[in-house]
Amino acid sequence: MVVKNKNSTKIFINCDCGCSGIEISKFEYQNCKEKEYYIYHFISSFDAEQTTIFYKIKRTLKIIYNILTTGFYLYNQICLTEKQFVELKEEIIKFE
Repeated sequence: MVVKNKNSTKIFINCDCGCSGIEISKFEYQNCKEKEYYIYHFISSFDAEQTTIFYKIKRTLKIIYNILTTGFYLYNQICLTEKQFVELKEEIIKFE
């Protein structure tokens, strides 16, 4: 699925069962003409969190600490410049 708006384009790739996926986002900034690309990997919380209550509490506290200290929540995120993204795209094409 592809979602577009004024400043960004997002591509969502989900597995057949819907338990995980990849999102590729492109942001274009109007004032500086630069582009940034983000690659996210996500897992369904139902499928990923089949654990004990103590593990869930520990993980939640780690997430809260991470948000308070760094301001970030997503652990599985890659930010690429336009040049890096072009290099990645070329390597993926050669990968066949």
